[in-house]
Amino acid sequence: MTIQHWLWGLWAGGILLIAVWFGIMEGIAKANAESGDTLSEAIWDHSHLPAVVVFLLVFLVMGLTFWFGIHIVTKGKI
Repeated sequence: MTIQHWLWGLWAGGILLIAVWFGIMEGIAKANAESGDTLSEAIWDHSHLPAVVVFLLVFLVMGLTFWFGIHIVTKGKI
């Protein structure tokens, strides 16, 4: 079983949509110029990690989970 190209496109489009949404929301918060208004600042205040690290770890976990699901469905072919 192979994964259809449209499904890969849909997945990539979803990731792109999330990235654009994040950029817009962070841009609005930066334009307001109030301290602690961005998601990055909120994460840094609570976990003392840059938000970029947190988001990379979250995307890594999500990506590996997605890959594992496809791996199981295709019976180890991917």
